[in-house]
Amino acid sequence: MSKGKQVVLIDDDEMILELLRYWFNKTGYDTKEFTTGHIASTYILENASFVDLIVLDRLLPDMDGITLLSRLPENIPLLFLSVLSKDHEMVHSRRDNFIDYIAKPFRVEHVLERAQILMAKGMP
Repeated sequence: MSKGKQVVLIDDDEMILELLRYWFNKTGYDTKEFTTGHIASTYILENASFVDLIVLDRLLPDMDGITLLSRLPENIPLLFLSVLSKDHEMVHSRRDNFIDYIAKPFRVEHVLERAQILMAKGMP
């Protein structure tokens, strides 16, 4: 995996953020972590050209992940994490080419593998 690619992690669970940050950093990615949707969306919109992937939790304290998804640029690959089983259909109807879904609880290896596939799709 390429060093210098940036992954934005958005989850209100600090332990999940810490786990994902560790593994993405260990495999060569830079990360930015957020626990709220509003701050994350502001960062992403201001830095969209530097963001290679967004990993987004469905249930955030300040907004719904689906609402946040609608505010984000469609050209940035997104990996959705959720404990809600019906999210898979809702999310895939929005941005088929650059989106994937993983149910919580998840295996880190699975997240990293799917992230790599999504970022490869997003390459020009």
